Amino acid sequence: MIETIATLQGGSVPQIGSQVFQFRESSDLDVLFAFLKHDTEYGKLCIREEPLTRGYTSMGRYVSGISIEKCYFGKLKTKDYELSTYDMEASPYRFTTSSASTIFISHSIFSLLSS
Repeated sequence: MIETIATLQGGSVPQIGSQVFQFRESSDLDVLFAFLKHDTEYGKLCIREEPLTRGYTSMGRYVSGISIEKCYFGKLKTKDYELSTYDMEASPYRFTTSSASTIFISHSIFSLLSS
């Protein structure tokens, strides 16, 4: 079993909550960070993968806490997008901007554990 933790770290705001997932086999992972502030730098996206197993080496040493962490995107920054229409365009729809930004990331997990 593998535990995967996705975080945004190193930005200009306090660290927001991490998202934790546990997998038994290879899988695709969709991570969504919602309700982010507009025009704000959130730092790097870091993915940490940890096998949820512990054991002993052939020399008798206890092994635990092995993890792989990779960080992407030097400075993730949300944008404040404004929707607008042409003056000559008649539209029955009313456009509004949302009160919060969202970052959506897709990541693949490849399990090396056998059942």
